[in-house]
Amino acid sequence: MRELARALREALPLAWGVLSCLTLTAVAAPFLVPAGKLHAAAAALRVPHEQRCPLCGMTTAFVHIARGEPLPAWRANKLAIPLFLVLAADSLAFVCILAGRVRRRSETPL
Repeated sequence: MRELARALREALPLAWGVLSCLTLTAVAAPFLVPAGKLHAAAAALRVPHEQRCPLCGMTTAFVHIARGEPLPAWRANKLAIPLFLVLAADSLAFVCILAGRVRRRSETPL
C-alpha cells in the first residue's frame, strides 16, 4: 500500500503538468492564433454528432473571450466563460509553481 501511495505522489504532479500544458494551450491559443486558423483546426478535429454537445461553440466563445467580448462568448457557449476562468487559473497556478521550482533549482549551489 505504501508503494502505491508513493507511486501516486510521484505520478500525480506529472499528470497534472501534462494536463496543465494542454489547458495552457487552450487558454493561450485564442490570443496568439488567428481566429480563422483556430476555427479551421476545430473543424478538422470535429467529431460528427446529432445533438449539440457541451463543447459546441467553445472555439468561437474562447475567441470572443480573447477579444474581450463576454456577451458574444456567452451566446456561443454558456459554459465557456466559467471553463475559461478555471483553465486560466489552472494554467496560472502551474506556471507559478513551475517558475518557483526552476528558481529554487537555479539558486541551489552545485
